[in-house]
Amino acid sequence: SYLAMYSVAFHVAAFFPASSTGALIGSQAVGVVFGAYPFATFFATPLPPLVIRACGVGKTVACGLLVVSVSTALFGVSPALLTRCGPIALTAALTCCRAVGGVGAALSEAACLTAISTSG
Repeated sequence: SYLAMYSVAFHVAAFFPASSTGALIGSQAVGVVFGAYPFATFFATPLPPLVIRACGVGKTVACGLLVVSVSTALFGVSPALLTRCGPIALTAALTCCRAVGGVGAALSEAACLTAISTSG
């Protein structure tokens, strides 16, 4: 499951530097953009138990998946919407999308593992 998750999460990373957006923001910014996902996932690790206790496992999974889906969609449309704003604004938007997706991934992954480990 981890292999599938990380292959989906980083599939674009191999092709992004060669794209027009990758060329616009630069190779170091591409590293920052794709590093934001695991960075945010790591720092959001304390959050899932709190959300699971407050909302339950099912709602936490749904919320995490919704957050990942929306942030991924925004990541996809950001270059079309923000190319004219310049590379700094585009880099910031892409980095925020990936970071928010990392938080959503932390929520959904922890909730799914909780559901699996507590099911009878």
